[in-house]
Amino acid sequence: MLDFVKDESSITGSVARALHIWSEKPVSATRAQAGKNVHALMFTDIVSSTRLTQELGDIGAQQIVHAHNKIVRTALLNNYGKEVKHMGDGIMAVFPSSNSAVEGAIEIQKQMAAYNARDDLEFHVRIGINAGEAISEENDLFGTVVQLAARVCAAASGDETLVSMAVKETYAGKRAAFTSRGVRDMKGFDAPVEVFAVTSRQ
Repeated sequence: MLDFVKDESSITGSVARALHIWSEKPVSATRAQAGKNVHALMFTDIVSSTRLTQELGDIGAQQIVHAHNKIVRTALLNNYGKEVKHMGDGIMAVFPSSNSAVEGAIEIQKQMAAYNARDDLEFHVRIGINAGEAISEENDLFGTVVQLAARVCAAASGDETLVSMAVKETYAGKRAAFTSRGVRDMKGFDAPVEVFAVTSRQ
């Protein structure tokens, strides 16, 4: 706004011009439907969901899914995340940065621990995050970055968040610490991938 004011003799004119520009649809948003854009992709997964269904029955298992959905969706709302799709026993989400994705994961795991401390229907969630260019098409995301995020999630244990090197290197916040869990063979990927566990500094 200050730049507009300095360039205009009339503050009324500068404000009007600024509002007009801000209200225009960004070019990147139009191109996103068919092109590539940098994303941080998160997958959540309820651990042993099939076993839980057998133990608790369909109704009990659905109560767990509902609790999972509420915790994850609240964390997405608080950390600028967007749900891409529900996977039945997990959620695929996209974030504008590694910072928001990692800090969203920290919030999910903290809320999961609080839920398990107070509720009889205990369950656990694994989370995987990768960052890079994904193909955006028909309200979904595709490509290698998405596939690797899913594989990283599958490599995590219950109550664990794993991230790729791309996430660790692009995280610029102060709330998270990363510990290498070594390299893992990922289905569909020729070379092993190093993964890092996320822990909260707070």
